[in-house]
Amino acid sequence: MHILMKTWLRLLLVTVTVGGGFAGIILTLNLFHNVKGPLQFLIAFMFLVLFLFVTATGLLFVKDPTRTGPVLVSLAVQIPWVSCPVFVYQFATGLHGAITLGTPEDTGRFGLHLGWDLLFGTSFQFSVGSYHDVPWTFGVNVVALILFIVLFRYVRLSKTATV
Repeated sequence: MHILMKTWLRLLLVTVTVGGGFAGIILTLNLFHNVKGPLQFLIAFMFLVLFLFVTATGLLFVKDPTRTGPVLVSLAVQIPWVSCPVFVYQFATGLHGAITLGTPEDTGRFGLHLGWDLLFGTSFQFSVGSYHDVPWTFGVNVVALILFIVLFRYVRLSKTATV
């Protein structure tokens, strides 16, 4: 016996993968008009591939709702948010709700800053190099994390129900 996935979960997963991934493809393709140098081209190309992957996983899921493995991977790459003076990574498709913990954004201040960010849409940030004005921040895309956990639990329950 196979446990049926809740309609709200299936539709939300399709929205954030197919809809958010497609929006990211368009966003990234627009960046190629302003690319300056091979490193920017490589970064834009890398995110284009990521957005294509997310979109493809969503389309596979639409065709066959039991193909959840690739969707889990596409959600996993959206969970971390890392920002420090030498590296920045943030990637989200469709819906993004992050909780962050880091140093204050004002230079010369000490302490910890608890922050949050909410976005209905698609976004990404990536940079490598020495940027002294970037604060140390670590965060979690809570929306992607919750969807990952719910989908992972669904997969585990489905497997135990079929045994």
